[in-house]
Amino acid sequence: MESRLRPGRDSEHGFLGFTQSLAQTIIDDAHTLVRLGVSRSAIADRLELIIAYEATVAFRHLQDTHSSKWEKIYSKYAQLRDKIGVDVEKVWAVASLGDTERQPDPFHPTFDNPTVCADTVYYVMDINSFKSTGSQVIDDCTLWPLDKCIRFTSLHVAFIRRICFFEGPGLYYRVDPELAAKVLRLI
Repeated sequence: MESRLRPGRDSEHGFLGFTQSLAQTIIDDAHTLVRLGVSRSAIADRLELIIAYEATVAFRHLQDTHSSKWEKIYSKYAQLRDKIGVDVEKVWAVASLGDTERQPDPFHPTFDNPTVCADTVYYVMDINSFKSTGSQVIDDCTLWPLDKCIRFTSLHVAFIRRICFFEGPGLYYRVDPELAAKVLRLI
């Protein structure tokens, strides 16, 4: 399993560093969450809410011509928003970048029919930090200060929810659990 998670194997950036242990990475992140008093489900729920919100933004043009499709997309966001009690656009600045390459779930590597597949990268920053840094929602989100911003894909929701895996420390797409808890206003 760990060999599939290394850079250059199933993913260019990898999910785990060359010498990192999957078990130890999960244990360390779980200890961080316990110390913070934050559940992995709370983080996954908010990331899922942000993805659902971005879908409503991306497909808003369907509202008049394909109202049933639009209602289904909006309904998912509204249900999550009501469950979590947070309205995305009032709390976070969000930008998303479509990726040309789909990344299948390495824990369920069925490339013909992946369980979860990431093809969009989301950038999220607390709206107050966003305004104070003068950041803008633009196509190149790498200009956002990465010490105040989390970068994630739909795979992270599955990784975090299922096994408390935020990716290996120091990796490009790592979601640091403490930073995520801060940005997502859980602490």
